[in-house]
Amino acid sequence: MKLLIYSFFSLLMLSNCDTQSHEDFTLNYSAATRGSSITLDANSSEIQYSDMNGDKNITLNKSQWDEIKELISKIDVDEIENLEAPSNGSHTDRALVATLSITIGDKTYESVNFDHGNPPNELKKLIDKLFEIVK
Repeated sequence: MKLLIYSFFSLLMLSNCDTQSHEDFTLNYSAATRGSSITLDANSSEIQYSDMNGDKNITLNKSQWDEIKELISKIDVDEIENLEAPSNGSHTDRALVATLSITIGDKTYESVNFDHGNPPNELKKLIDKLFEIVK
């Protein structure tokens, strides 16, 4: 009986830790080239956005954050540094050089560099959602 109670308690603790780790993340999107830059920082309560036209703070509602969490759950964060950029206009200043960082707990996962507006397919829905909320 003690073993059964101990096993149940251990399982409960592990499932709570796992749930918490998926809730605790932040996002940082940055894009820059000579004379122009964009930054977007998101957490469970707000998005802070900045570009050459000024700054915006957008309060997120629960459904927006749930959508963002759902989109992140579909990304293999361990592999975002190895994703292939679909274009390379930023190599010649035709596009801003962009990156997306996802911080979960104390570990940060950073994407490859890609052209602003043309992210790797695996990141496209998430980035499009973030900019949809900002606009």
